[in-house]
Amino acid sequence: MGLESIDLLPIGLVASSVMLALSGLTRGGLERALRTFGIGAFLLALAALSWNLKHTVRPGTVGVQVLHGTTENAPLRPGQHFVHPHAHFHEMVTRRQTLDFTGAMAFRQVDPAGNPVHLEVSVPFKLRDTAAPYIYEYVGPDDVYIPQLKQTTRAAITRIMTSTSISGSSPKAVDNLAAKIEGSVRIRVAEGLMTAGFSQPQALSAIEFGRPEILKTCQGACDPAPKP
Repeated sequence: MGLESIDLLPIGLVASSVMLALSGLTRGGLERALRTFGIGAFLLALAALSWNLKHTVRPGTVGVQVLHGTTENAPLRPGQHFVHPHAHFHEMVTRRQTLDFTGAMAFRQVDPAGNPVHLEVSVPFKLRDTAAPYIYEYVGPDDVYIPQLKQTTRAAITRIMTSTSISGSSPKAVDNLAAKIEGSVRIRVAEGLMTAGFSQPQALSAIEFGRPEILKTCQGACDPAPKP
């Protein structure tokens, strides 16, 4: 017996067994068996396809779909979704986050008396759900746009620090500084988004900023921080 016969033997036995089993069925029984088999195969294929197409969007995020190189404008809200089989699915964070400038990232200034002033700042921000697809398309996903956002925010704060005299650490002085930082950040980020391709209304509303928090101000004996 050749190798070809050995390879085909199991297949022949299975085929013979199936044909023998089917030969014992009546015509109606055979039709029912084939119909049941067809329905089962269809349901199995449908379940496998559904499993591959289902995506879960977690709370605090939205889903972005890219189909054939085009980003879908409508974000997917938190929950279960079925996406196009050829679409690329991306998740973007829309809950409140902060851009923290602390430690080596702190800002350095000199007060009117010539004392060094070091500020640690935290800037809250939140990506709007409806803006997520546009941010993804024109700037990039979270790991791309957030570092760029932090760089732009730092430049905006640096501008304020170089043009504003720190006159004290009273609540009013700190609040005035926070307000100036917030306004500067909003303008610089909107300018950057318009350069990337956003319209002015989109650029102004894509990312919500809260009032920055001045975490720490040090004067006189404060450990020096590197210049920004």
